[in-house]
Amino acid sequence: AGLGYQIGIWWQDMLVGVAGFHSWEARHKRAALGYWLAERAEGHGIMTEAVRALVEDAFSNQGMHRLEIRTATANIRSQGVPRRLCFTKEAILAEAEWLRGEPLDIIVFRLLAPEWREDQ
Repeated sequence: AGLGYQIGIWWQDMLVGVAGFHSWEARHKRAALGYWLAERAEGHGIMTEAVRALVEDAFSNQGMHRLEIRTATANIRSQGVPRRLCFTKEAILAEAEWLRGEPLDIIVFRLLAPEWREDQ
């Protein structure tokens, strides 16, 4: 339907996470990525490789030009994925999301297609 897609992440014969596009705007050639990984699977580079594959597909096969990843400023682990994949920290959105009744500041990371091709 042109709305992006989600993937399951399997490790040691178990489904340990998901990653995919929760915002997909083909008309504007932009998409936002999101992901979640079970604690037992953290620290093995699994999510970085899954997101790398999604980025490559979005730029090389799907015609996207801009990708975003948004993480809470306090979620250091989640920020590691866009940092390792050479996304640029573009902005901090003050109190942009809510979790358990509390506002969270959000970091917006972005990657443009020409930047990806230069780094790969």
